[in-house]
Amino acid sequence: MVLARDGRRAAGLTPGSLLVGDDRLAHQADRALDRVAAATLEDEEQLLQEYLGRFGHLVYSLDPAEPTAIDDPSMLRSLIASRRVGGEPGSLAPALVPDCVPARRLGRGALGRLRRGVHRWANHWSGVRDEALHHFTLGWPFMRAGYLELGRRLVLADLLDVDEDVFYLTGAELSGWVNAGADDAQWRDLVRERRLRRQWQRRLNPPDVVPADARIMLFGSDITSLALFGTERGEHKGDELSGSAVSPGSYTGRARVIHEFADADALELGEVLVVRQVTPAWAPLLTRASAVVADVGGALSHGSVVAREYGIPAVMGVRTATSQIGTGDMLTVDGDAGTVRLGSES
Repeated sequence: MVLARDGRRAAGLTPGSLLVGDDRLAHQADRALDRVAAATLEDEEQLLQEYLGRFGHLVYSLDPAEPTAIDDPSMLRSLIASRRVGGEPGSLAPALVPDCVPARRLGRGALGRLRRGVHRWANHWSGVRDEALHHFTLGWPFMRAGYLELGRRLVLADLLDVDEDVFYLTGAELSGWVNAGADDAQWRDLVRERRLRRQWQRRLNPPDVVPADARIMLFGSDITSLALFGTERGEHKGDELSGSAVSPGSYTGRARVIHEFADADALELGEVLVVRQVTPAWAPLLTRASAVVADVGGALSHGSVVAREYGIPAVMGVRTATSQIGTGDMLTVDGDAGTVRLGSES
């Protein structure tokens, strides 16, 4: 909105370049993994436990059925091993230079002051967003441990097959068993049905809805959709998909579509990561990717913050990327224009 005014002075500036931030928690987590990879085998386990103590609660998905790194650190061990063997980079990216948007490019006078104010606001709140997600999930491992213990007891009672089935029972069903011993011989059938339903629901694209008391305001304007979901898009045209330009730069490479973090080890260095969304726990994986495309996300979504910190092009809020792009497709990701072009290798 601010850049659209007096476009001549804003030449070369995009929302992504304005939002390039400072060193935040996501990059601190990546450097901690670098230290683990650089350590001797004797020290590796201790450093990994220290990493898990600070960052292991971060979730790959807000679905409590999905394990955290504390529950299953196997993917982290794989990332550490690949960094040690392949020298995978995890160093500070140029995007971390704090003064990467010179004041002169923001113009002078009243409009320049407005742009500088927006720049400070954006960098501050993108950091708050990063920290909020970090602290919001601190209780996730504790919560999951409680549910899994309940699942273990239900298995012992011959009501479920495995501990993890507990995540497919409702609160009313579980509280009925805990408080009154009420159970249902059909719970196994219900779990199977709900597992299938969950897989089907994961392929849906829900509408972008934010409660009225949680919307984001800037100078009296509601920018919730822009900040969290990306710019409003028209129809995708031909071999080009459109989304929100959240991290500047352009990159052409092969796509790797990943639906679950359990499959993340398939991502190879230099590929374009195509995902539904990026949560804090995905951050270490982004050191392998040379660009990111996501169905969900806007300028202040966590994936955007991380991509800018690593200095890799990113387009978020594409909505249908994971369904229209296949692993191995050649993509050109333009993080300035907010486009993803599909094309064969020349």
